[in-house]
Amino acid sequence: MLVLDGAANANSRIWEQTIAVSANTDYVLSFWLANLNSQFYGGPQPNISARIGGLEVLSTGLLPYAPGMVPSAQGVWAGFSTVINSGASTSLVLSFVDTANTHEYNDFAFDDVSLVAQEQNGVPEPGTWALMLAGFGLTGAALRRRRSVLALALH
Repeated sequence: MLVLDGAANANSRIWEQTIAVSANTDYVLSFWLANLNSQFYGGPQPNISARIGGLEVLSTGLLPYAPGMVPSAQGVWAGFSTVINSGASTSLVLSFVDTANTHEYNDFAFDDVSLVAQEQNGVPEPGTWALMLAGFGLTGAALRRRRSVLALALH
């Protein structure tokens, strides 16, 4: 977990990393944020922008205040995620920017950042279909045979 006091300048980078990726692959970017200030003190609510190569791919909007009358180390956690495509690139520069324009009461926590390849749901292979149909056929034959045996026992 990374606990931050927002910068006095809007659009200040709070974290940046170059990440190796596979070309033409969909990735899920996800992370958690919490505003650590209470509404009692007011002040700006953090608004974090996730960027790839400087281009915004997700904006969190204003984070809700922590409950109660005092700042809280627990805050109200909110999860965010988006899907991005790497295109022809084999590396991405991922950065997070605080778009609030003051450091006073602009305190937030940042946790569980991940960028993982999105799972692809494949179409079953023809062999899988053949086994499934054979299983249905055998099940039907077994049920049909069981009915005729039951009918003979009743007469």
